[in-house]
Amino acid sequence: MGIILIQVLSGMIMLTLTRTSFSDATPLDISGYTIYQEDYGGGYEYYYTFQGGTTISPEGYVIIARDATKQEFEFFWVITLASNVVFINSGNSFPILNGDEFYELRDASDVRIDGPTISMDTNAGESVQRSNTTGDAGDPTNWDVFSDSLATPGNISSPTGLGGLVISEFSDASGTGNWKYEFVELYYDVKASTPVGGISTPVNKLELLAPYIGLTILLAVVVTTVVCVKKRKRKTEIDS
Repeated sequence: MGIILIQVLSGMIMLTLTRTSFSDATPLDISGYTIYQEDYGGGYEYYYTFQGGTTISPEGYVIIARDATKQEFEFFWVITLASNVVFINSGNSFPILNGDEFYELRDASDVRIDGPTISMDTNAGESVQRSNTTGDAGDPTNWDVFSDSLATPGNISSPTGLGGLVISEFSDASGTGNWKYEFVELYYDVKASTPVGGISTPVNKLELLAPYIGLTILLAVVVTTVVCVKKRKRKTEIDS
């Protein structure tokens, strides 16, 4: 089944055929996936492996906090995490941010999924946020870097629906005792639902209406002719 939408725009008529069915993306099982924290000193500093049954929904997030409950995390960052966010408290095992860290994500078969990312400043104190989910994670132009006070957990700025599973943000949490609110975030950049089919075709308005204009004129001529014939016939009957 489908519908046809007609829009008249600047002398043109736009015909849009839209299928009413949708292709629904499914949650991604990331059980056994591992995210690694590294620095330029070499080697993995820390890592976190997702437990069995961990999934991330399309257009959804996974946030790994260093050592905060969800309620504490939301209070500190002044946010309310949406239902599409999976929150994990690592129990002070990951991440551990002191500066110069970068991240890499691998699946359960040790195949690289994303990263290595760019690194945080050596003095830390930053929120590093993905601005291009389809670009190379190691390219600085695909990230925005702000003070950690401007961190945005659970909110990516520019999803494309094409990036797949990406490392979307990692952030320090400055201030005495605030280390427990450090976090790393993943985003599943896949549209939750996609329309199946769809065609938009611009059509010249006069070309489209020409057959109907011609038919209207033809009907008008036929009606006029019939009326004239009837009048003549009636006049002839009266004269006779």
